[in-house]
Amino acid sequence: SIRAIQERQTDLYKQIALAVVWMVLFHILFGIFVYRLIFLRVEKLRTASDLMAEGNLKARADWKMQRSDELDDLGEAFNSMAGKIEETIETITRLNTEIQQELEIGKEVQELFLPEKQPFKENLAMFFRPLREVSGDVYHFYQFGPRYRALFFADASGHGVSAALITTITVMSLHDAVARSIKPWAILTDLNNRIMERLQANFFATAVFFILDDKTRTLYYSNAGHNAPLYIRPASGEILELEKCGPPLGMMDEVEYPGKGIKTRPGDRLLVYSDGLVETRNGQGEDFGLDRVKEILRSEISHPPQEQLQILSSTFVSYVTEYKDDVSIMLLEIP
Repeated sequence: SIRAIQERQTDLYKQIALAVVWMVLFHILFGIFVYRLIFLRVEKLRTASDLMAEGNLKARADWKMQRSDELDDLGEAFNSMAGKIEETIETITRLNTEIQQELEIGKEVQELFLPEKQPFKENLAMFFRPLREVSGDVYHFYQFGPRYRALFFADASGHGVSAALITTITVMSLHDAVARSIKPWAILTDLNNRIMERLQANFFATAVFFILDDKTRTLYYSNAGHNAPLYIRPASGEILELEKCGPPLGMMDEVEYPGKGIKTRPGDRLLVYSDGLVETRNGQGEDFGLDRVKEILRSEISHPPQEQLQILSSTFVSYVTEYKDDVSIMLLEIP
């Protein structure tokens, strides 16, 4: 009958609704199960990875690894890796601290080789910016009786500890060479031979030695592969480049470095610098350059040496974006 059919249809709707409810409930429960079984552990693993990336070396995948499935294996592998990373970082940090302490000691030792007194007094202005605690740039002054005053400047290959060791050996050898002669070319020749005996061929240093003869008003010099120092004549605005006289020290045996001389006048200036001054670049990859140095020297020639060097160094510091070498500048005014 129609009534029976309607009752049967109502029962059928009830059964369908019940089936839908059970299906929805099953999917909810299954979703919760899958979330707890897989996604929750993956989320904890991702969170631990993010914390590690932010520098929290104590971060670990934190759940009870009792299922021994693939995710538990992955979590245990991550924790093992994190533990090794933490141990390695702690070791590196400890070693860096020890190295830093040793560099500080090296800096103090290197400073012992620098002269406490120099014969040019107020006539000399200096700018010094080492790349690290110890430097590959070194200088020294000498006074030979009342007549001669000398200036030595060297730049060792590389930077950091290796360069500092080269400069130390160079200064030690320099004292021996100076004791044998006061001619700058003879000193550099003797110094080169001594460095060749003490250093391997892949270590070298550029150097320049100046001697000012107060009696004849002559500046004698010899240049061993160093960047050309600049001699400035304020009266005429002329800037001379004192070119190289031979290869860097420690590169070739039995090199004879010739010497040159230039007549001086009171007020003339001598700029000696390391290659870090002209080769350091700005954000566009452009070198500071020797032409820029000359332009600043010409435009600021009326200032005293200290002020002129201050303008040069401040312009340089504002120009560069990243230092990759030691930077040393010495500006000497002829007395």
